[in-house]
Amino acid sequence: MRTVQFKRLEIVAGGPEAARSLFEDLIVDLVGAQHPGAHSIRANPGDWGIDAVVGRLETAGAVHVWQAKYFPDGIGEGQKAQIRNAYQQALKAAGDHGHELESWTLCVPCLLDGPEMSWWNQWKGRQRDGVDIDLWAENHLRAKVLAPEAAWIYDAYLTEGTPPPSRRLEDLKDLNEYEGTLFIRQLHHAGLTARVVLDDAKRAYFNAELVAADMDNREFGPGQHELQLVRNENRAIWASEFAGASSNAPEDGRLAEMYGAVTKELRKHHTQAPAGPLRLHFVHRNGIMHQLVDEGDAGWTVDYEEVAREHIS
Repeated sequence: MRTVQFKRLEIVAGGPEAARSLFEDLIVDLVGAQHPGAHSIRANPGDWGIDAVVGRLETAGAVHVWQAKYFPDGIGEGQKAQIRNAYQQALKAAGDHGHELESWTLCVPCLLDGPEMSWWNQWKGRQRDGVDIDLWAENHLRAKVLAPEAAWIYDAYLTEGTPPPSRRLEDLKDLNEYEGTLFIRQLHHAGLTARVVLDDAKRAYFNAELVAADMDNREFGPGQHELQLVRNENRAIWASEFAGASSNAPEDGRLAEMYGAVTKELRKHHTQAPAGPLRLHFVHRNGIMHQLVDEGDAGWTVDYEEVAREHIS
């Protein structure tokens, strides 16, 4: 018989703070199982009080919003303040951006006791904004996770021994955004000008930047530590490949083959490395390599440092 213990997310993710992010992902997937058009909003201060949304935020029209709050131990005064703030954020965003907030659903992995439920009903009753406010508490979430259409969600997040799913990848909509960056210039300088190479590098860099910004905004120590570890590992792999390739470099100094060798080693190392609290995809690790290049700490030609100096000047 399947059982649902949301506290298990802390074991899977590596701690309560990382479990919060994993719970948000679980809610997005649960909403998506019921509403295929649902999508997520990247976590960030000013995220509009939204984790999952059905409808278009950029146009006038009705939207339905779900807000995940990882409160496994109940709702105290601090949690109540977070709930009120998240709802006000969603209302303000609707007013500022022209969409209509039709429903707002709070998702928490706990059962509310008598006083907590009394507070919720009173708070909900005081809202006069015309928004349909709902609550998905532990019992509601358990039923949804155990529904047949959500079987894959149970397997992905709550099955004993199952590793957590990789962090979501975001799509870079404007592929011209990074044309003037050093990491793209270094690729061009090495003769790596194929559009597929450049576009993949931009997407990877973009996703790595999102993770870094997320960790800075949350001040999540374990995540920041993992990012630094990946940076150190990536640079060590690059340095090892650079030492061999530069000693036998062609006359023009281009190390295009080394780029492929580094990427191969990064993928191999990523596959073998234990999963950390960030649940990074290989694309994130690859993007962190491009971050190092963009900072002038690596490159794909013998004279990569000179290319970096010229770029800065």
